[in-house]
Amino acid sequence: MRRDTVGYLLGIPPELVDLPSFRALLARARATGADDPCRAELLGRALRLWRGEALAGLNSDWAQRLRRTLLQLKHEVLAEWVDAEVRAGRAPR
Repeated sequence: MRRDTVGYLLGIPPELVDLPSFRALLARARATGADDPCRAELLGRALRLWRGEALAGLNSDWAQRLRRTLLQLKHEVLAEWVDAEVRAGRAPR
């Protein structure tokens, strides 16, 4: 951790933080074709990173807006995953 002019910064590699990892997997999945069998696997991996409520315990306006935005994104990715599973011939349970 280091101090900056705006506060404290944690020096955590992006691959160890769920949100950048989620976004990277989503980008890879969206770069594949709709019928690519890898698409469902990538979307599933992204969704498995989602554990609990985003920014739990933070109640600022910023945190609440971001939480709503991320929840909407999660729902979009879930719909994409279901579509990819159906296209792959696997009906999710």
